[in-house]
Amino acid sequence: MSNELLHWLGYPAAALTTLAFVPQAWLTLRTRQVDGISASTYGALTLGVLLWLLYGWSQRDCGPW
Repeated sequence: MSNELLHWLGYPAAALTTLAFVPQAWLTLRTRQVDGISASTYGALTLGVLLWLLYGWSQRDCGPW
């Protein structure tokens, strides 16, 4: 698989991973209810997003433009 194709697979993967927790965060802020949130899942997702960000910065890869 070419490097460019891998990048085009990585962009939506990074965006979806980053945006995945937004609906849950929005619902939590709106309702002030945190009963249904798994702290370990939310923590793992947040760590994953941080690692994606650090990887992108280390590669000097700021997106498809």
